[in-house]
Parts: sequence; structure tokens; C-alpha cells
Amino acid sequence: MNSYGMGSTGEEVSGYLESKYGYSLIQFENTIQVIQTHFKLLDKKRGTREVARTIEYLESSKTELVMKIDEFITKSKSWKWIQSSHPNRGIETEEDKAGFIESEFQLSSYFSFVDERISSLRKVIRILGDVNLYTDRRRKKIQPQTILVLVWIYALVMKGASNRKSFSEARTLLRWFSRNRSELLRETFGPQIRLTLDTIRRNYERYFIKPNHGRGVFRELTESLYSDCFLDYD
Repeated sequence: MNSYGMGSTGEEVSGYLESKYGYSLIQFENTIQVIQTHFKLLDKKRGTREVARTIEYLESSKTELVMKIDEFITKSKSWKWIQSSHPNRGIETEEDKAGFIESEFQLSSYFSFVDERISSLRKVIRILGDVNLYTDRRRKKIQPQTILVLVWIYALVMKGASNRKSFSEARTLLRWFSRNRSELLRETFGPQIRLTLDTIRRNYERYFIKPNHGRGVFRELTESLYSDCFLDYD
């Protein structure tokens, strides 16, 4: 499929995107939903505290899991048997026991998952701390639709589209969503989104190509959202 129009079906648009860039329509749709979640968090002061509590829970979960297994082994009086069965392991100290539990109970994969999740959430906290957004009744430093288009452009560029082509593709896709997925856009982006190609170009240059110190966080946010919405589907 070489193109699509405003009246094209979702299947037709997805077919175009998949043949041209290897993305599905649901990935672009998911970007909208993820950005809605981000802006809701950014609009709530308790957002950072909630994320921090999740990090604390995840950090403690590794230690508590090892302790629970240690408690089971201790209550079953199995440590001596384990030590005699593994004479070369030197399972004497609490640290030795923790290392044995992690390796023999194959906890490394779970620990890696937890560490990756903690790293991701710490990035969220940093973004929440750095980005200062306002509600619709007050001045915004950046519009949610600007972030949306930045992520889409970045995704298209990563698949080989030129900047000029990606601007046009993102604008066409946004117009298609505005007509065919209006309810999805309404809550965060309002009833209508009007972005000219010149506005899209200037925003991409301002926030992504040559950001000043205050705008650098939006490039990081763009890259993070791209990773969440597009790379996780590969």
C-alpha cells in the first residue's frame, strides 16, 4: 500500500505503516495512551511519591525473597545438609547463604527484571522532577500533542524517514486520528488538533534537534516514550 486517506480504515492505515516502516497502527495508538498517563502523573504532586514507594517495594522484594527462602531452609534444618552436599561452596556466612540461594534457586532473572524496572521508574522520577507542566487553565511549557508528534517523528526517523518526510507522515497520521479516533484524543489533546508542517518542524528543532538547557528533558522524554511504545513491540 503506497498511501492512505482520511477515510481509510484502521487496517489500511496499519498496512501502510507496516509495509513502509515496520510499525503497526496500534503502536502509534499506544503512544497516545501512554502520553495521557504521563500527563496525568505530571499534573499530580503525589505522582513522584507513588513511584518512589514502588521503587522501595521493588528494592526490598529481592532481600525479602532471599530471607523467605532462607527461613524455609532454616526451619527445615537443611543448611547443614546443603553445606555437606556442597563442600566446595563455603556456605558459612549469611552472605554465602544469600549467594547460594540466588544461584541455586535461579533468582538472577527475577533480580534483573526488578533492577530494570527500578531503573525505568527512577527515570520517571527524574522526568517528573524536571518537567514542569500546567493544566489547561494555565500556561503550559509544552503541549501534550507536541510530545506526541515528537515521538512519532523520532520513530519514523529511526526507520529511515527523512526529517521532511517524517513531519509530513506525522501530520497526516495526526489528522487521521483526529477524524477516526477522536474520542481517544479528546481527553488529553482536546476536540481538535491543528498543527501545520512549519509548526511541527519548528517544534522538532526546538525540543529535539537543538534544545536549550531547559528543553533538554523533553528530548529525554521523547526517547523514553519511543522506547516504551515502539521498541517493546520488537
